[in-house]
Amino acid sequence: MRDMENGAAAAKNKARDRPQKAKHTSASSTQQLPPQDSPDSPTLLRLNKALALYGVCSRRMADRLIALGRVSVDGQVVRAVGTAIAPGQRVAVDDTVISNQRFHTRIYIHHKKKGVLVSSNDPSDKATLFHHLRAMGLPRVVSVGRLDYNSEGLLLLTNDGELARHLELPDNAYERQYRVKVHGKVTPEKIASLARGITIKGFKYKPIIVRIEKQMNTNVWLHASMREGKNRELRRVFAELHWQVSQLHRIKYGPYSLGRLRKGDVREVPLLGRVKKFVVERDTKRREKRGNVASKEEGGHEMGGRVVTGTKSTREEAQLERAIGTTAEISDS
Repeated sequence: MRDMENGAAAAKNKARDRPQKAKHTSASSTQQLPPQDSPDSPTLLRLNKALALYGVCSRRMADRLIALGRVSVDGQVVRAVGTAIAPGQRVAVDDTVISNQRFHTRIYIHHKKKGVLVSSNDPSDKATLFHHLRAMGLPRVVSVGRLDYNSEGLLLLTNDGELARHLELPDNAYERQYRVKVHGKVTPEKIASLARGITIKGFKYKPIIVRIEKQMNTNVWLHASMREGKNRELRRVFAELHWQVSQLHRIKYGPYSLGRLRKGDVREVPLLGRVKKFVVERDTKRREKRGNVASKEEGGHEMGGRVVTGTKSTREEAQLERAIGTTAEISDS
């Protein structure tokens, strides 16, 4: 009896130690890393964040592209929102590789013309700003905010989606300066009300500093400065004061000025002031985190270039599929 029990125990241990047969996974599936290699690990980067960093689109739009199966990692289509990638992996959107070289933040100034749509596509198939930029040989870039169809002047462009978001956020209070031609009665009282900040239909607008540059009967050229940049803010606020805008030019955004750049031209400019500080501090923190994690993992688990997926991917995919087609636009004027 004892020999039988020993034999059964030995068979059980042998079966437990035998390598398990790998489960079959389709080409479009992703592999799961151990829990310690979560998508928030400093050695990994969420795929939507990577697309934003390379100037492809915003993180929200990246989630939609992923859910639609338009993004691949190392040739494998990824549909799980929350996917993370390891350094060096090959990322492509619609079969166009976007991560085959070392990333460097670049920023450009562009003199936008009136009558140009700041969008990647137009339902009426009209040429857009980004068609024009691609024809000029620019790399993938995103705009910092927008100028509407009838506005012109300085538009910042960058290949760094995080930097674009940093520049846009009202909390970071980058100054925007404009020259605006209006028709209407401009009074000191109205100018003072703008400096205090006004509320329109329940929306509170932060102070806008306005001064008169030139007055010609009922047409007035104004210089306006603000630090918020809500959707069509100047046009909405001026309309509330019964000032009809006929021309709107943005001449400055943060440390960058339009200068004598000709209409339609683009020029690369260096990182300046707070912009440079943001990029340097962000990149330094990333290197430090990766260095710390690498030293802890030395000799330990190898990631092997595998892909991580978040636990809520299925539910989020369904939500995003239903939300496709609803895009939020940002316009500063």
